[in-house]
Amino acid sequence: MSDYVPRLVHLPGTVLTPEVVLHRTLNKTACIKAVVVVIQWDDDTYDVDWSQQRVSELCMASMTFTDKVLPVMRGQDADAIFKS
Repeated sequence: MSDYVPRLVHLPGTVLTPEVVLHRTLNKTACIKAVVVVIQWDDDTYDVDWSQQRVSELCMASMTFTDKVLPVMRGQDADAIFKS
């Protein structure tokens, strides 16, 4: 019996689910140095966690997140999908 586990993929035009995001990230564990996670729970509360890293690296992760999210919030990201 094979230990092969097929990758989950995001098909164009479909909703990008949390399972797909987590799975495609776990497929890259050999290359991951640190992780910062923001989770929205089903009761609409949020939680944040991160792995051990230097404060400067955590600050850079925060700045990178902000840099990528602001264009979406401003409506400047043509690929962003908004739902009401």
